[in-house]
Amino acid sequence: MANLPVSVLIDTYNHERFIEKAVSSVLEQDFPASAREVIVIDDGSTDSTPEIVRKFEPQVRYLRKSNGGQASAFNAGIPECNGEVIAFLDGDDYWMPGKLSRVVDVLEKKSNGRIVGPRNQGMFC
Repeated sequence: MANLPVSVLIDTYNHERFIEKAVSSVLEQDFPASAREVIVIDDGSTDSTPEIVRKFEPQVRYLRKSNGGQASAFNAGIPECNGEVIAFLDGDDYWMPGKLSRVVDVLEKKSNGRIVGPRNQGMFC
């Protein structure tokens, strides 16, 4: 099993229809909760996104900022991360089961790996 601590950074803006599934898909990963932190950066949502995300506290840390766009949300969140690995997820998306363990396993096996992503249903570094 993975040994690298991971920070999962989820950006969101008015994703009330999707954010619960996004957060749940991370919390349900087959990855130790003790080696994972989940941070949701809200880019100034005006819908019920904040209330939905707060239902997941304390498993999820919720941070809010003024609207500035997706990149500004990730830029605000990165300094808040404590993990050796930062995994990104958009608030209107979700992860399939096993995704986080698979990515971390690839990173652990390839010491030169810095970015991991899908390629033809495999993983590349």
